Amino acid sequence: MAASPDLVPEPVAPRLADELKRMSADDLIDDTDGPEWAGLAVHGDLVDWEAEDLRVDGCRLAGLQLTGARLEGTRLSDVVIDGCELSGAVLEGAQFLRVELRQCRLVGVRFGGARWRHVRIVGCKLDRATLAHLDAESVWLEGVMLVEADLRDARFPGVRFDACDLTGADVTGARFTGARLHGSHLDALTGVRSLAGAEIDSEQVLALAPLLLAQAGIIVTER
Repeated sequence: MAASPDLVPEPVAPRLADELKRMSADDLIDDTDGPEWAGLAVHGDLVDWEAEDLRVDGCRLAGLQLTGARLEGTRLSDVVIDGCELSGAVLEGAQFLRVELRQCRLVGVRFGGARWRHVRIVGCKLDRATLAHLDAESVWLEGVMLVEADLRDARFPGVRFDACDLTGADVTGARFTGARLHGSHLDALTGVRSLAGAEIDSEQVLALAPLLLAQAGIIVTER
């Protein structure tokens, strides 16, 4: 039975003003106690920056370097993140609303316990990322690398994984009801039974079959 289109709605795009005030990261790093950015186009270097409860509203972050930054409790609304480096960043408990990430590097990023609504991620690299307990709705991931990512106990109802690479990912306890995984690499998954209720295409069956047989305790031998 085909999934209802309502299960995989296209995310609502960020709402940005026609003109944004261009700001260098150097002019923003002093405000580390509940900083707020609004209506800005931010660029520059914030490697290893630490800030709690960062608020970003109606902004474009382009080429921003946030490697190893600690940004727990961040809230982003109507934000475009383009070509940014966030590898090793800590964004646990982050809340994203109408956010797009394009061509960003997020290797080993930590999104544990985050909440995403109307989020689109395109061409980004999230290998070995932690998305455990992530709560995602109206989310599309297109051409995203999630090799060996930790997706344990995450919620992905109706989320679309289009041509993504989840090789070696741990999906134990995750919920994929109504999710679409067409064209994605699903080899060597841990916790494959958690994909119950998800949709795959016929070419993906061969990759999942050995994993399902192994979890069912079925041994394939020659007659």
